[in-house]
Amino acid sequence: MSKPSKHSFDLALIALVGVIFIFCFSTISGCATVNSVAAGLTSTQAQQDMYLVESDYAAALRIAVAYRNLPACQTGMKICADATVLADLRSVNAAADSVLFNSEAIVRSNSTSAELANAVTAAKSAVAELTALTSKVKVQ
Repeated sequence: MSKPSKHSFDLALIALVGVIFIFCFSTISGCATVNSVAAGLTSTQAQQDMYLVESDYAAALRIAVAYRNLPACQTGMKICADATVLADLRSVNAAADSVLFNSEAIVRSNSTSAELANAVTAAKSAVAELTALTSKVKVQ
């Protein structure tokens, strides 16, 4: 029998490390996927998500209020509150406020993970719509 060369030993080691890497990566990612699907969204996670959504809502609402406090638009004004934009802000804010109220109630109750996920998703969507609208207004 001939002695294995140093080169074949290096290739075997590289192959072994590759196999271990693939095994570990697939195990970790597989477990994460299984856990998120099997366990779903917990009440604690949903509450944390809602705190973030409410923080985004507060920031968007602050911009909307600053816009509302601008003088009404007149000819030649560069920074002013347009009546149409104000109506849109009021409408989107009312919808977001309602969705947030309902989502908070669901998150506080003993809901299933699917109900929690739907509530958080609805709240995120409603606040995203308000944020998108407030990102277009000029307040300074």
